[in-house]
Amino acid sequence: MTETTSVTLQPGDTLVLTIGGGVAVSGTTPAASATSGSSTAPSSSGVLSGGTAASATSSGATSSATTVSSGGTAVATPPADSPIGTTITAPGEALYVGGQAYEITAAGEIQITPWQGAPYIVTSSSNVVSITVVAKTASNPTGLQQINKAGQIWTVAAINVAGSYVGQAPSSSSSTPSGSATITATIPPSVPGRGALTLSIEAAKGDWAKLDITATGDATGWANSIPPGENRSLNGGTEAEYYANANLQTPGGPFSINAAGQMVITASPCDPSSNPLGKTYQSGCLTNQTSFGQKYGFHEFRAKVPPSGFWSAGWMLSQSNVYDGENDLMESGWAGDNNNDVHQTVHGVLASTGQWTSNYVNPSVPNVDADFHVFACDWTAETVTYYVDGVQTGQFPTPVGMNEPYYWLFDLAVGAPNSWVGAPTSGTSGEFIIDYVHSYAS
Repeated sequence: MTETTSVTLQPGDTLVLTIGGGVAVSGTTPAASATSGSSTAPSSSGVLSGGTAASATSSGATSSATTVSSGGTAVATPPADSPIGTTITAPGEALYVGGQAYEITAAGEIQITPWQGAPYIVTSSSNVVSITVVAKTASNPTGLQQINKAGQIWTVAAINVAGSYVGQAPSSSSSTPSGSATITATIPPSVPGRGALTLSIEAAKGDWAKLDITATGDATGWANSIPPGENRSLNGGTEAEYYANANLQTPGGPFSINAAGQMVITASPCDPSSNPLGKTYQSGCLTNQTSFGQKYGFHEFRAKVPPSGFWSAGWMLSQSNVYDGENDLMESGWAGDNNNDVHQTVHGVLASTGQWTSNYVNPSVPNVDADFHVFACDWTAETVTYYVDGVQTGQFPTPVGMNEPYYWLFDLAVGAPNSWVGAPTSGTSGEFIIDYVHSYAS
């Protein structure tokens, strides 16, 4: 049941809200009075940006965290721990321990969102079906317990600063954990401050399935070709792919949504006579030039790349259609890397030299095609700083051409013999799977 209560707060007042035995949330109003209203504003971080009004909706023992804001982001205290016995079992539900929000994704993974921090995924093969707040003990100092599809109970022993999510694993399907195990996770270190969220597409919210993709994106905001015009292959035609004029509804097309709600771009062998360029692979690209453009800011996406021979990329170009710079947050597939690294490159003319320069870093990511990773950049007027899984990998001067709005591109190219990525194994297909995309203002 949803209940709405209106209260009027004066500057400096603090609102403490406890709902249905769920989460207690507090916030202090900014320099103007704020009135809570009837809008529902769930937030993993407990912060509501902009506007009047906050209310929260509870369902059972799980509540959404909110705070009060007037024309900006309220300064709030971290959400209180959820009461012992609080259990979540479905995507969209959250519980709170130690100032962090814990959620179960559609893929059965655990997503953790630190208070006022960026979310990260705990990658686990345990196929989590529930998380419960339990009493804290010496062996379970976090007070969290998770159950997987096999009925096994895991307790969370710690999330340490090295980036490992340490849990106590049972030896059998019983209520008594025994033994121990470490589930790998990447916990983002402190990164530059982020402004307002300007673009958010998340599989967990079903956003990819709603994408309306057309040839040029003029009416829908997302195109299946590379501007300007309808470029349907890259690098002067030396690659093997043809970017199909397709959408999510096209039978046999390159775009699909998997069970986790993620965007899947598939490159698959095709008859060369099926496309005007005579290419041997059908693939796809996504661009949002007609709906998004931003100068500077923090940009990130989470994705799983295909093996070498398939050239996946998440990158940015100028919205003006003038090729005076390029920001490659991630390129994968280089023939010499044996699937153990990626490339992050900023291209353009440097003010210091007046010369076109491609500054790049190729961070080691062992077996990069085996799992999801987060690729990001912090772009300012002075520098472009790259990250993989929250770890800084490189920093370079910002080219003079990168002082204007840029838009996103995601594509899956296919190598040919003697190309940068080499040719894929004959007859095989590749998948570029994108979980989420975020852009933040400076």
